[in-house]
Amino acid sequence: MKKKIIFTIISNVAATIILVIFIFNCNNNNIVKISSSTNYSIKEIFNEVDSVQIHSDSLYSIIDFIVDNNGNITICDLIGHQVVIYDSKGNFKEKLMCQGEGPSEVQAPLSIAIDGKRNIYVADNGTRRISIFDSTNAFKNSFILTGGHIPPISMKVNENYIYMGGYRMIDKTLIHRYYKSGKYVNSYMNVPNELKNSKLGSSICYPFFDISFDYIFSTQAILYQINKFDISGQTKEHLSVYPDYYIKLTEKIKEEFNQTFDTNLLLKFSKPNFIGSVDSLLFVQIEMPRSEYEKGNYYQGSEFRIDIFKQKNNEIIYSGIKSKYPLRFIDKHRKYFYFLSELNYSDNKYCIKIYELNKLRIEEKNDND
Repeated sequence: MKKKIIFTIISNVAATIILVIFIFNCNNNNIVKISSSTNYSIKEIFNEVDSVQIHSDSLYSIIDFIVDNNGNITICDLIGHQVVIYDSKGNFKEKLMCQGEGPSEVQAPLSIAIDGKRNIYVADNGTRRISIFDSTNAFKNSFILTGGHIPPISMKVNENYIYMGGYRMIDKTLIHRYYKSGKYVNSYMNVPNELKNSKLGSSICYPFFDISFDYIFSTQAILYQINKFDISGQTKEHLSVYPDYYIKLTEKIKEEFNQTFDTNLLLKFSKPNFIGSVDSLLFVQIEMPRSEYEKGNYYQGSEFRIDIFKQKNNEIIYSGIKSKYPLRFIDKHRKYFYFLSELNYSDNKYCIKIYELNKLRIEEKNDND
């Protein structure tokens, strides 16, 4: 069946809102339902619960982190060549992994995941190894990647499988499935056609994804697309999104530099870098140039926008939620959202801000719909 492209434009005159959605018909004929949306501050949709300040002379970077049910924070320190655990107050607990090339050691920790039994999985870019630790932080086993892809920039785990996100040159796929024993199973999620021939190169199309209700929801850096797969990798839906806040900023940059508004221009400014879920809601974060930038310097400094979708019908219920800091982790059990800010770059001081959804705003939106 030929792929159909449907352009849906919804205009809300009062809020001057335009939302453009490209829907690619895959295995079903679902039409995405779109509702009017606008820009919000993070404090309008989320309530701040707590913040954790991490002060450590021996922590050099935070490339990725997870939080367990007790609030302990396990951090991949790429520059420091280590994986370190802090308690819920930001106090140092222990080093999970030190620099080295052995099975329980690490060279360049790139991503980290935790499963329902609190086992921890660490991906090492240096040795191309996945190391697994149990709920007591004791080393269990490790294995070398054999799927022919780069070490994962993102990683998720369910009861039976480890899912890894990284570019595979041979077939230009982005998500790779392994048994927990380390045996490679299969790869899927092809690089979008818009990127295969792009000057930016398909190899920098880093995937981010989440597992929810036996489905995998994914996006990738550079192009704002959402893909839905079943656990085995069969495509269920494919959605490309260009929300109002994105179009307005790109139009502003285009006008300033007299550039043509085309796909290549869009690709330069669209940087999805997180996707996660709580209950039936899907959260996608996109990094953009600051909306108020000094003329000519749109590429200096970023702000983050979060769009909230309903998983059932892909309806956007809130769009363009603005944050100074990136969303980096969602605790699905406690329904907490963890944002990472840097207090002092030179002193390696970090603050993790913890939020929860404003239930009244979500219920209010559902009632209105």
